[in-house]
Amino acid sequence: MLGFLDMLPNGGGDGKAFESLRPSNMELFNLRTPDSPHVQYFSWGAQYEPGLLDPFKLSHNIVFQKEGANDGLVSIESSKWGTYLGTLDDVSHLDLVGWINTARYTWKEWTGKAIKFKPATFYLELIDYLANTVEGVQDNTDQDFSKVAEEQGVD
Repeated sequence: MLGFLDMLPNGGGDGKAFESLRPSNMELFNLRTPDSPHVQYFSWGAQYEPGLLDPFKLSHNIVFQKEGANDGLVSIESSKWGTYLGTLDDVSHLDLVGWINTARYTWKEWTGKAIKFKPATFYLELIDYLANTVEGVQDNTDQDFSKVAEEQGVD
């Protein structure tokens, strides 16, 4: 795993961040960090099937064996918190954080299986949705988030 970290643009790491994400550590974190009654919680999940040379192939398989469908790092089950808004299909963890694999997107397009997920569009629409839902802010667009979510490949 440390070899993979060395390939990242930020230049590696010691793997301690992954240790903090172990189930036992996350249970302790959740006990120490209770939900606030003054906060509305929303969440999304994502899933995809990594290709043969995908950097998340190993981690995807490990998470899949333990918790099922996942984005390469986070299972759908563990992503559910508060109001669950849906599952993004064919979206990896790197896609979610905006590290788009241009080769993957291009290959999918060439093979007639274009990836619909566009992170910037998704998050901008999500911000509008949350502003309207949580704060009651209205904008001048007639855009329905469910249509945007459908375009992004949400179940």
